[in-house]
Amino acid sequence: ADDPSALPSLPSRVRVAKSKLPHPSLYDDALPEAKFFCLLSKMLRTCGYREFGFRDLAAPQPKRFRRQLSALINFLKYREDMGHLEAQALEEVSRLARFVRSCERVRFRNNVYRRAPHPLVFSSDRTRSKS
Repeated sequence: ADDPSALPSLPSRVRVAKSKLPHPSLYDDALPEAKFFCLLSKMLRTCGYREFGFRDLAAPQPKRFRRQLSALINFLKYREDMGHLEAQALEEVSRLARFVRSCERVRFRNNVYRRAPHPLVFSSDRTRSKS
């Protein structure tokens, strides 16, 4: 519950939605169902199933339900199979971030050295080189 990357639960999402309504008590029964439908519909679209409708919740049909479950299972298998790519990508991002930080440190050091006079150059040497 303290994980900042965790998604908010359905009851907390309903509370937030109800707090924005002028008469929240009117929506006590409908809002949780509507929010659940929206989340389920979004999840199935992510899985590649774009034909999900409210009728699928109200009066599910076995053939459509099997297709929905199949889409969800296929997506989860695909995600599991591609997990190593995600780990590789995160490692590459981390490596590139370290490289960028080291480049920024070098650039900062070079800018500092350019602005400051070199300790071995005397003021008389600087005036001679300008002439």
